[in-house]
Amino acid sequence: MKLGWIFLTAALSANSWAYMGDCRLQQYQWEMDKNDERLAAVLEQCYKELEANNAKITAEQERVAKLPLPRIGMTQKQAEASRWGAPDSINSTMDASGVREQWVYGNNYLYFKNGRLTSIQTSR
Repeated sequence: MKLGWIFLTAALSANSWAYMGDCRLQQYQWEMDKNDERLAAVLEQCYKELEANNAKITAEQERVAKLPLPRIGMTQKQAEASRWGAPDSINSTMDASGVREQWVYGNNYLYFKNGRLTSIQTSR
């Protein structure tokens, strides 16, 4: 490409430098247009991927919305299969009356005694 510009420059007279500048501007514009086309293609692909991910998220949100909320009397398995899912952490206490567990979900808690949900604590 540079060789072509050198040849063109040698062939032009001194009065033709303005034309040469116009040619360069046209070349830059063409390259910018070509880059715009590439950018448009990349953006189009990104939009398609974003739409696909949004569809997946929406489907997951619909699935979770259909799950029951935790209820007193649920087993630990039922509570884990509820809308709250698996806890962030579990604190256990064992005493003469059995095993008590506190399931932690951020600032919300489920309390179990001997495997059954006995209380639910939520924060506002």
